[in-house]
Amino acid sequence: METIEVRLNTLELIVKEIAHQQLKNEIAAYEMKEDTRILKEEMKEFKDEMRVFKDEMKEFKDEMKEFKQEMQEYREDEKRWKRERELEWGRLANKWGTFVEDVAEPNLKRIAREVFGQGEPDFCALRIRTKVCELDLLAVYKDIVIINESKSGPPKTEYVDTLLETIEAYLTEYPEHRRERVVPVYSALRIEDSFVSYLTKRKVFALAMGEYTMDLLNADELLKGAGGTAAG
Repeated sequence: METIEVRLNTLELIVKEIAHQQLKNEIAAYEMKEDTRILKEEMKEFKDEMRVFKDEMKEFKDEMKEFKQEMQEYREDEKRWKRERELEWGRLANKWGTFVEDVAEPNLKRIAREVFGQGEPDFCALRIRTKVCELDLLAVYKDIVIINESKSGPPKTEYVDTLLETIEAYLTEYPEHRRERVVPVYSALRIEDSFVSYLTKRKVFALAMGEYTMDLLNADELLKGAGGTAAG
């Protein structure tokens, strides 16, 4: 009788252990199932976030592409504007250069008459191109030849060198004019005193705007006791 009871107790313990283990297994399975569900939800959220990130990256790339295109257009516009500005400055410089030449011409005719005692020129023209040189103004009179260089910008000593070299080239091409008195003239709307002194040293007449018209600024110095002026 006692042996049967012991066996029953042992069997009951075994059944309880099996039930307990089964319960633990069911709980573990449930927890695993729940963890899997949570993991799937997290993966879904991650995928959604990645999709949003990819969309944002695509928008960013599109914006960068658009920005690059705008920058390219801006650079092209800037280059075009720079070219147009340079062309406009060139046109303005040419316009001012020819303006000084146009203003100088009638004043040089007056100066030839009043200062050098000449009548009407045998020849007078602006912007002359010969075989060897270009002249802003050439005026040939009975006793003198006026060769003028007009500038609209700041004066430079190189301009004077060029003027004198041009005169020598012209006289080499037309040696018959060496018989006349050559009057080299550098003209501008305004010439600083220091540059007038430099022109005087180079024996070049300085022609600039006075109060009402253009006048020679160093005529007294160059004509004082001189029989004439020559290029050089």
